[in-house]
Amino acid sequence: MRTEKKRWLFWGENFWETLGIAAAGALGIGLVQAGKGVFTGNAGEWLLLILQLYPYYLFLAGVFVLMMVIIGYFQLMISVMISMNATRRSVIRELWLNIAAVNLVYILIAALIWKLVPGDVSEGGLQLLPLLGGGTFMLSAVFLLFGGVAVRWGKVGKVIFVILSMSAGALIGFTVAVNPDIAELAQTLPGNSFGWILGLGVILYLAAGFFVRKMTARMEVRV
Repeated sequence: MRTEKKRWLFWGENFWETLGIAAAGALGIGLVQAGKGVFTGNAGEWLLLILQLYPYYLFLAGVFVLMMVIIGYFQLMISVMISMNATRRSVIRELWLNIAAVNLVYILIAALIWKLVPGDVSEGGLQLLPLLGGGTFMLSAVFLLFGGVAVRWGKVGKVIFVILSMSAGALIGFTVAVNPDIAELAQTLPGNSFGWILGLGVILYLAAGFFVRKMTARMEVRV
């Protein structure tokens, strides 16, 4: 019972840390954009716009944070937890649930902000939300598969894992660095139905969890 409680506390702590880092990262992106002179108008208009754009920044920062968190889990934490008598099945299941919960909270935060803060960007954001949520689930699925490969094929898998993760991180970093005016992007994309992308993202995430459990079924403990 005590061990079970410690595990829940462990995952709860990691859940809040992941959200906190992503939220801080999103704020940092917003400040960088402000420093570049992206936001104009009076203080009220400036604040309103940055609030409407914040969910976009949250998804950008959040994906990068999820990648780093999943790398950390597969490189160290999973083996540590198995060495503390946790089963492979339970560790992978709890990791999968933890990442899914983080993704869902990203979506909920974005929906709440865009519902409460009026404006064209918010209206466009609500229509884009299934696309953003689905994309985040898809990338999380890819990161989980990277981790499974690293564990399944040992040193070769770790090399592949590092290369793929660095490539993904470079792509995300490049996207943030050359980030265009998201407000204009939000004006051009809505009008399409992105619900199917969210559904596809969830399906791929479920499939990734299944395959990772299979790949790590015979994982040795390395501490």
